[in-house]
Amino acid sequence: MRTIMPCAAAVVSLLAAPSFAQAEGADSRTPEAIALQSALERVCVPLIAGQDPDAVSQASGLRQRDGQWVLTVDGRKELLVLPPTPANPNVCSLTVTYDAGGEKPILDLLNAWALANSLEVRRVREPSEGPLRDRRTSSWEGSRQGAPTALVFSEEKTKDGKPVAGDLDQATVLLSIARAA
Repeated sequence: MRTIMPCAAAVVSLLAAPSFAQAEGADSRTPEAIALQSALERVCVPLIAGQDPDAVSQASGLRQRDGQWVLTVDGRKELLVLPPTPANPNVCSLTVTYDAGGEKPILDLLNAWALANSLEVRRVREPSEGPLRDRRTSSWEGSRQGAPTALVFSEEKTKDGKPVAGDLDQATVLLSIARAA
């Protein structure tokens, strides 16, 4: 019971983020979609702005595992956070696992977040073939609070169209916000 409570508290903490209220028009809300959208606002935006990574991860309920910050969502699904690095100080990467075929609620909430932050759709589920995996990518670009901003959602499948994470689909979300010089 002790391990479940911190995870539940972390999800509740992420659900309370202001960006969730901005996405009221979204179709449906799955726990992983809500956690992902909230992580954009409560984890990625502060990290890109240069806030202390330990303070941000602690406030968001993330835990360290193999050099990554992890939030378990809805039992066995996960949200992995790769914070900005010295090489890419303006980019935060999130990897989310979700039920196979369950990308629509995630795309709906990301689209609502993007629209609430003045970003416009650039690509919608554009396919690209790789040597081992295929991807479908959606992206949004614009200016968030005066800073050039890009949001990318890239879902991965095996060459034969199956999920890459066992029976769960997996996608990477990149948020890039240019900092003022």
